[in-house]
Amino acid sequence: MLSFLDRERSVAGPGFSRWLVPPAALAIHLCIGQVYALSVFKTPLVHFWYIFLQFGGDELRRNPKQLANANTTIVTSCVTGCDCACRFPR
Repeated sequence: MLSFLDRERSVAGPGFSRWLVPPAALAIHLCIGQVYALSVFKTPLVHFWYIFLQFGGDELRRNPKQLANANTTIVTSCVTGCDCACRFPR
């Protein structure tokens, strides 16, 4: 009944590298974090660009904190993306 827990099925075969497991786990966690970050920051960025394009930035001059938050998010995304592109080219 629980044959999938047998030793023959749970031990890795020859040629399997244990050193690939931590990078794979890290990559999965980074992907999950990116999806979460996009879901959290999407609404404020859409709101920011809507106000900026609709009103020509008048609202942002009244509320500079919103502009600073949006700019920080944009700059961080650009720097991180360029860093990944330089370190891990296709």
